[in-house]
Amino acid sequence: MQFRVEAGKQYVVTAAGADGNSGCLSFNWILGEEPEVTVQPVGKLATVGQAVEFSVDASPASGLQYQWYLNGSKIEGATGKNYSIPMVDFIDTGDYQVIVSNEFGFRVSGVANLGIQAFITPEFYTETLALNGGVFSFQLVTSPNAEVIVEYSETMLPGSWMAITPGTPQQADSEGVVTVMDTGAASSDFRFYRVRAVDSN
Repeated sequence: MQFRVEAGKQYVVTAAGADGNSGCLSFNWILGEEPEVTVQPVGKLATVGQAVEFSVDASPASGLQYQWYLNGSKIEGATGKNYSIPMVDFIDTGDYQVIVSNEFGFRVSGVANLGIQAFITPEFYTETLALNGGVFSFQLVTSPNAEVIVEYSETMLPGSWMAITPGTPQQADSEGVVTVMDTGAASSDFRFYRVRAVDSN
């Protein structure tokens, strides 16, 4: 026989022997508490290729187990209080939840939705153009946290485009702003610029 008890309540267990038999009753008391989700996971809006992490907090502090779900299906290996997606893709979109459990019970977290934000075509902020000390600077706006490659050319001929930061994409901030600094601009009579998104694949 097994049953749960609640604090503040009184329980009485009675037993009667069959056919006049008698004996002893032995009880094992296990004291503990069911888990409670204290901090719910928060929904995210990300661009393709961006890293995303969901997290949850629960009590008590020890003895808890976690299992994350996407759209009601178990995510294999997602058994920690945090769940990370290194590079988001469309297959990752949907509703995330986590079940927190221990030997006394379980709790299901609230739903945290992950959505994909379409890539915003970069646009130049012409009012930010500046030439100081031989460094030409300007800003452009695109998707928040997106990675872009800014290139320049003096002729605009095929094959003449060069990245301002070779091998290192530039990342927009949380507002989608990219600040570009071209330290070689002063050595050219003319420079043309273009920007392209980094292929997340």
